Amino acid sequence: MKTLLVSALAAGLLAGAQAAPVLAGSQVTGSVSGPATALLGADSGYSSDPGSDTTTVLDDAFAQEFISDDFALIVDFGSDGQVRFFDNTGSGQLTGRYELVFQFAGLAGALPGLLLGNGPASGLFSGELLAPDTVRFVLDGVDFGSAFGSLEATLVPEPGSLLLAGLGLAVLVRQRRRSGREN
Repeated sequence: MKTLLVSALAAGLLAGAQAAPVLAGSQVTGSVSGPATALLGADSGYSSDPGSDTTTVLDDAFAQEFISDDFALIVDFGSDGQVRFFDNTGSGQLTGRYELVFQFAGLAGALPGLLLGNGPASGLFSGELLAPDTVRFVLDGVDFGSAFGSLEATLVPEPGSLLLAGLGLAVLVRQRRRSGREN
């Protein structure tokens, strides 16, 4: 019984630590500085009306949440924590420095850590968490490597959750070894 209880507890810790952030349905407000001065959201039909900088995170592979008002950059959030930045110029080049800040409302918990995917062919692509509900990305002189190319980032479990997952796994292994010796 004790082994079963410890195993269930460890499995619960492991499952909780591996849970992906759920962005679907949350509201996100975006701002940009640089060549573009505003982000236009999907909820407003990408119009420049007041409030168009806030939109719902859509769980649809073909629906992008934001486009910059200079139409050079598209931003897409996946409900699984993926963030994609697409070149919309057709040249593969993003001229200038774009600093984008996104603040979420309606999240189940704090934003986890941030992992950047492959970098651009040239230029700067960076990101950081500013607060439990806010993330910032910088794209400066980015060469996407191809026309209509993209860059990706992922919201990932923070190190504390990974530590708990490792601890839970260690407890499971230890209990299995003990039960193997007893039989």
